[in-house]
Amino acid sequence: MNPLPREEQRQARRARELVEAAGGLEACAEETGLSTSHLSRYGSIAEKDSMPLRVIERLESVTHGTPGHPVVTTYLAARQGFTLVKRPQVPSDRAALMELLSQHARARGDCEQQILHALADGRVDANEAAALIPLFRTSFELTNQMLAELEAIAGDGQ
Repeated sequence: MNPLPREEQRQARRARELVEAAGGLEACAEETGLSTSHLSRYGSIAEKDSMPLRVIERLESVTHGTPGHPVVTTYLAARQGFTLVKRPQVPSDRAALMELLSQHARARGDCEQQILHALADGRVDANEAAALIPLFRTSFELTNQMLAELEAIAGDGQ
């Protein structure tokens, strides 16, 4: 049996990762009502079967808290040039906006200071980039939290 084209192999690997994150073939079979062999074909680099959206949605719904969640959705977003970011489910109260702003200012300051330090030699190497990523994630998450808070406040008056 010939392997699939490279892109379809990547998709199959993501399907296999999703099945693993959702507890393995047996757990996924119980969750979806599909056979383990059917689910296994979705993760095969040699089978043409692709995991349907309804199965992806069902399995991703049980993988909250696992590394890389949601595996397939994140992969698809990245393939289209997007970065998937989880929105806060419960925004903080209005009084917390000032605290969020303060935390955000500190996080942005840390990001800017560290990237300037990394660029002192005219380039950012892999180690410097790896060290910067969590700083930028924190800043981005705080921005996201403030956006959710502002949207909640705006919704209150509508």
